[in-house]
Amino acid sequence: MAVFSFICITTVFYVVFLGGIVSSQTTHHEPVENHSPSMNTCIQNGIPGIPGQHGLPGPKGHPGDKGDKGDPGHIAVGEKGMKGEPGVKSSQMGTPGPMGHVGPIGPQGPPGGHGQKGEKGEAGIVSLKIAFTAVNSQNKIVHMGNYMGNWDHMVTNKGNDFDQKSGMFTCRVPGTYVFMFSCLKFSGDGPVCQLRKNNEIVTSAYVGSSSSQFHQTTNGATLALSVGDQVGIRIEFRSGTLHSNENRYISFSGYILFQD
Repeated sequence: MAVFSFICITTVFYVVFLGGIVSSQTTHHEPVENHSPSMNTCIQNGIPGIPGQHGLPGPKGHPGDKGDKGDPGHIAVGEKGMKGEPGVKSSQMGTPGPMGHVGPIGPQGPPGGHGQKGEKGEAGIVSLKIAFTAVNSQNKIVHMGNYMGNWDHMVTNKGNDFDQKSGMFTCRVPGTYVFMFSCLKFSGDGPVCQLRKNNEIVTSAYVGSSSSQFHQTTNGATLALSVGDQVGIRIEFRSGTLHSNENRYISFSGYILFQD
């Protein structure tokens, strides 16, 4: 019995060893039927053999068929994140871009409403034409205490405020006026010509000389006049004769400078 067991064990090891050799040399073989009763008995009743080595990989198989389309995936929406920190503002502005093209003129809008009434403006300046010049073109006998009148020629008399016969200027428009006069005397003492306002002396001019020479004198003034004021030339000191000819050495002028 012991001998038989030994024989069986030896046979199993031999078969396992031989199988390992054959497995390493070929990838496919037909199974060999073993009809030996003793071998079947040994395999059924013996100890399992040592596992053999892995065989070589088989050839690559044919590609399989395309699989079915999978179900749509679910869209996952995450939770709202925290508010971020404010961005850093730039301290410098960018370079301005080029000017665009001028657009077309739009349609006229509707009339606007009436605005508020403006404040009253200042009084306008009225351009007044008041001026005169009276002259004598011949010798004139003047008498002390009288105003020089009967002027023989009016160069201009804008406004007609100067009376040629009486020799008086009467103010019609209040304002500031300028007056001038001029006289000529030949040989010896002559009178004093005075510019008077409302019969009060403003300026004077002496027309005379002890020598036998021509003596020309002139004077004038700027006066503030009110309506009704009168201005003229009055003769004082002595009576006499003033010299003149076509050169018109005797004259009296006045004009308004500005209105009050």
